[in-house]
Amino acid sequence: MNEESTKTSNKPMRDEKGRLLPGQGSLNPNGRPKFSLVSILRDQLQEVVAGEKEGKAKELIKTAIASALKGDTQMLRDIINRIDGMPKQSLEHTGAEGEPIQVSVINFKDSAKDKQADEKE
Repeated sequence: MNEESTKTSNKPMRDEKGRLLPGQGSLNPNGRPKFSLVSILRDQLQEVVAGEKEGKAKELIKTAIASALKGDTQMLRDIINRIDGMPKQSLEHTGAEGEPIQVSVINFKDSAKDKQADEKE
């Protein structure tokens, strides 16, 4: 594939391996978008509707709390986890039947020397 055949209407020129040739510029000339879904959601939640004292975020929190008080255990769990953080999980590190874990350390350099010594004997 030669360089002339890689050039099409608006596509940048590439080499045989698919890499951009020098001087082709960016594939994303406008850069990263200036907004994200999180920023849009944050803006919407902070917006205060005319004639109301509180924003949508407070309404959402009140709805979540009301749902938890009505017995929604998942909502209650989410609220508690947001306030106190996720509970720590303890892990048991024991061997079979509660015995300590046995660790064997093998030094490969020493085992190779031992093997050579055994062969000489």
